[in-house]
Amino acid sequence: MKKKYIFIIILVFVLAVIGLFIFIMNNKDDKNKEYSIYDFNVEMKDGISYVNNEKIGLSFAIPKGWKAVEDLMSSFSIRTENFIPFNSNISSNSIPKNGCWIGTSAIFEEEGSEEDVHYSITKYYINNPNEKKNNQEIIEIDGTKGLKERLISEKGETVMIWVPINNIVYLFQTSLFGEDKESCQEEFNKFLDTISIKK
Repeated sequence: MKKKYIFIIILVFVLAVIGLFIFIMNNKDDKNKEYSIYDFNVEMKDGISYVNNEKIGLSFAIPKGWKAVEDLMSSFSIRTENFIPFNSNISSNSIPKNGCWIGTSAIFEEEGSEEDVHYSITKYYINNPNEKKNNQEIIEIDGTKGLKERLISEKGETVMIWVPINNIVYLFQTSLFGEDKESCQEEFNKFLDTISIKK
């Protein structure tokens, strides 16, 4: 009889631990989360597609003739209809041989935590512009300072703009390769003007 009670007590304890684990996992906050394309809402207004994610306070417009696609390079990617990748390698499938690509990401990184990979270093360069590298410049996105980095190779360049606000690092990037790189640069600049970040 005593063994039966011990077994019931152990069973209740194990179920309580499992229940607590499930509760914690379901109510876990978004620290260090990177969003995916499925976390964004797209709606049409006056013939323009607007992308919004209220949780991270980010919205922007998709250029006309572009489409949203899922890839591994960013949380939300858009490409021109005529996009052809440079090659089929997964790490370079967002580098265009033809057409244009823009990627947008938002990553929670609590400042000063172990997971703080980009947040503090980006803020450091923004607050200490004399320390920035030759391929970096300070720019503004929606009235907020960001760090623009250019990674240049023989065949083109990748442009990344890091904007740290309230423990979120927003990343806006494009790869300027292939036949359309000049027009892609123009489209990227226009895209940056549509960005709205809640402060």
